[in-house]
Amino acid sequence: MKGPGGLPGLHAADLELIGEGGNSRVYRLGGNKVVKVFHEDIPQDMVYYENDRSCEAYAAGVSCAACYGMVTVDGCLGIVYEDLGSRDLLSVIVSDRAHLPDYIRDFARQVRIMHSKSVDPTRLKDAKQVFESYLDRLEGHLCTSDEVRRLKRMCALIPDRRTFIHGDCHPGNVMERDGNLILIDLSSCGYGHPVFDLAGMYSIYRMSAGDEERRKHLVPARDFTAEECRTIWDTFLKAYFESEDEAFLHKVQEQIDGFVLVRRLLRTLIVADEDLPLYQAAKQRALAYMDQNPAPLCFS
Repeated sequence: MKGPGGLPGLHAADLELIGEGGNSRVYRLGGNKVVKVFHEDIPQDMVYYENDRSCEAYAAGVSCAACYGMVTVDGCLGIVYEDLGSRDLLSVIVSDRAHLPDYIRDFARQVRIMHSKSVDPTRLKDAKQVFESYLDRLEGHLCTSDEVRRLKRMCALIPDRRTFIHGDCHPGNVMERDGNLILIDLSSCGYGHPVFDLAGMYSIYRMSAGDEERRKHLVPARDFTAEECRTIWDTFLKAYFESEDEAFLHKVQEQIDGFVLVRRLLRTLIVADEDLPLYQAAKQRALAYMDQNPAPLCFS
């Protein structure tokens, strides 16, 4: 049976539901395949782009699930993936906290391998260009044109790269199978400098370590104590850079923190207008950092 757009059409009633997230449900198809079915309010171009991203990542040699194309399920778009048949790394760590540092070191090494992969820039989006375009949208919303100009100096500090970027890099988006780590959820992937992925880990674990309210609202962090979050970040940072050089690691963390100060303001594009005053202090910290004329990123 054909669904909308000539794609193969399936019915949810005939499938086994095995998972559900904020924008999709996952069903087992059999034959070592699953289908990620997007909710009907998700724009179709986003689904098609995730399909293209997944195929490009797999072709580039990134350790991720094989992508077998698209179908529809009760009229909603879906992407067929390899059935990894295992738990995500986050769940593994939560159930085996005694080995938390070992899991995080393995994860950091996998992320570093991922960042060694170059991709075709015509097939994926440039993370820095996307970041800059979002900064432009702050004008007249949270910032004046001069403030946006000052914030956009950050873009010049980020070297251009063709590095594959996951876009939502944390242990909850990695599956563990037979001792191997396999990336999932490539809906935000692109290419660019590794800082875009490292900033995600920093925001989830380093920043939430000192903010219990923030931590309990972050799925990848809410099951960990503040000390465990600090351990996750510190272990990840050292393993990713394969370094114990405290001066170098401090400089890296300082630069990631500066990037996160600026990036955090983009959240105002999706919050209610009455919440904007809460971000004024964050804006001033970001502007103060940029006005110090920070150096370009010291890592690649």
